[in-house]
Amino acid sequence: MVTLSLHAGLSPAAHRAVGEALLALREDGGAIVTSGGVTHNQAEFRRGWFAREPAETTTPWSERFSAWALDALQGDAAARAGKMLQGEGQPDYARAHPTLDHWLPTLVAAGAAGNARGRVLHRGYQHALSTALVAFDGA
Repeated sequence: MVTLSLHAGLSPAAHRAVGEALLALREDGGAIVTSGGVTHNQAEFRRGWFAREPAETTTPWSERFSAWALDALQGDAAARAGKMLQGEGQPDYARAHPTLDHWLPTLVAAGAAGNARGRVLHRGYQHALSTALVAFDGA
């Protein structure tokens, strides 16, 4: 097991390249597990939490960005590479990710996926945070 931290000074493209560098470990049977999020806005989460809204409550902006990201993650390697780096240009990105720290691990995972398409294992929300889970296992 190797723990890898994000580097605040590196661009999203550089984080995707880190994932690509990890592909050899994956091809040798290793698992790449990241802790990113498809949407991650803690202020929105806290608003829902303290308002005692049902945990499944979501918002249109979170649903839109999550749908875009999950579609991109399920694409083939060439399409995914281009789309994932366009995340910051999506209309709902700034609200979905006020900071990069939860988007960058998603880019690392997408880079480490190689030719495997993403397979959505879970879709859900917790107060506007997407709890989606994606595997790149070649299945």
